Amino acid sequence: MEPKQTYKTFTANTDAAPRLTGTVKFFDRLKGWGFIEPDDGSGEVFVHYTGIDGDGYRNIYDGDLVSYVLVDRGRGPQAQSVRVRGGAA
Repeated sequence: MEPKQTYKTFTANTDAAPRLTGTVKFFDRLKGWGFIEPDDGSGEVFVHYTGIDGDGYRNIYDGDLVSYVLVDRGRGPQAQSVRVRGGAA
């Protein structure tokens, strides 16, 4: 039996939460959602375009290296305050 996947989640101010890093595995720019593969090897993390830092409709691209804060939106872990590493999203 494999161990149950665990997540560290935060619901408070994202400015105070630790930033995690990962790679965008998939992001559908038309639908505005996708998944990040965390660098620590934990399970994929859902990302919605509203969780990407910036103004207007924001995009990230498959393969982008990103940092993010993990939050719980009631439907499981989700990336928030997503930023492309080495630049702005």
